Amino acid sequence: MPRKGKKSQTDKLMESVENAVNTRSRPSELAITDLRVTRVAAPYDYILVRIDTNQGVYGLGESHEASHIENVLQYKSILLGQNPCNVDMLHKAMVPHGHHGTQGGGISGIEMALWDLIGRVYGVPCYQFFGGKYRDRIRLYADTPSPRNNTPAGYAQRVAERRAMGLTLIKFDTQFLGQPFHILRGIQAHSQHHHFEFLFLYPLVGSRVFDSHIPRLRYLLAY
Repeated sequence: MPRKGKKSQTDKLMESVENAVNTRSRPSELAITDLRVTRVAAPYDYILVRIDTNQGVYGLGESHEASHIENVLQYKSILLGQNPCNVDMLHKAMVPHGHHGTQGGGISGIEMALWDLIGRVYGVPCYQFFGGKYRDRIRLYADTPSPRNNTPAGYAQRVAERRAMGLTLIKFDTQFLGQPFHILRGIQAHSQHHHFEFLFLYPLVGSRVFDSHIPRLRYLLAY
């Protein structure tokens, strides 16, 4: 037992948690006062979501690409006056009025903003609410536009540009049956001495292609 006047490790831990809580906020008394959105222009519009509360704490989220502002604002009447800490309850209240795709993206943006808001209140990263951190680094993939010149040389140039950026995971959207073969032939010249991983969409949905797979895929696609 700790000596009289000395704090135990448990007391110190609880004190550190309490000190991290935003003292401007009383979580049990929080209420949503506003839901606002703005559009970021891009090839697909990105909708940023902001949820404000009666205690000056706010949360930010991002709706699904190609979503519309209306896909977020349609839930405003459900959220106003509610405690943002009740994420699961609010999610279940919104889902019956939504759908999949872009409407589902509106709900996702709102939920992201709610978790961000709660993280600000308690002074911890959002991942702490879901069991803690899983990794320190995340591998990124480059969503790579198809070249205007739909030839092996065109795809090879795209890959070379990504490689120069230090990226090792590349994705192409292959919307026509003839494109995967061009891609495979084009990148082969640039993958002899460098490791790349490729993601293909349509018709090779979800496929991952390594250097060693390319000869086999070329053979299969030829038929």
